[in-house]
Amino acid sequence: MLADSFRHNFSGLFRFSGRSSPRLFWPYAIVMTAILFVAMPLMMQWFMAPFFRSAGKILADHPDLARSGDAIAYSDISEEVALPANFFVDLVTAVASMVGIYIALISASVVRRLHDGGRSAIWGMVPLVLLVFGLAGMRYLFAGIGTGADLHPGVFALMFCNNVVYLASLAVLFFQLVRISDPHDNHYGRAPDAERELP
Repeated sequence: MLADSFRHNFSGLFRFSGRSSPRLFWPYAIVMTAILFVAMPLMMQWFMAPFFRSAGKILADHPDLARSGDAIAYSDISEEVALPANFFVDLVTAVASMVGIYIALISASVVRRLHDGGRSAIWGMVPLVLLVFGLAGMRYLFAGIGTGADLHPGVFALMFCNNVVYLASLAVLFFQLVRISDPHDNHYGRAPDAERELP
């Protein structure tokens, strides 16, 4: 079933028409999402590795800091462990690139799954627009941090509200995706069956 799901979805990466049943959508979607959730922390670790190496060297050179038992504030070591000015901007850009690849791999499958339940692709566009807006806003906020500028409370509040609405739209999209197939033909295509769906 997993091989069928991957063959079906990879062969239709740019096919936004038609329908896909849950049987062929979910194995592919779950594996792609799992890969994203594994790759994201690995990428974050790679980005933070120079910082952790520098901090470890400082603690090795100043064992009194490590033995004190007190929490070490970043301000105590910030002069010796300086992150590049564009560090956070680069981090957000890397996250956005990884999420962009994920969306490119799964968007057509999501659209066909929505069509299978008689739903428009707009259900998937709403969280996508909010995600792009949120990533752009985070990049703007972190660019300010890199230059030493204070965080604008209005922009921060806007990003917070955007994220709340984004999570709500994801929940609604998930509900639409888990709905059972429309057993009848609809204006998006014929009702899928195992033989007709496979390429």
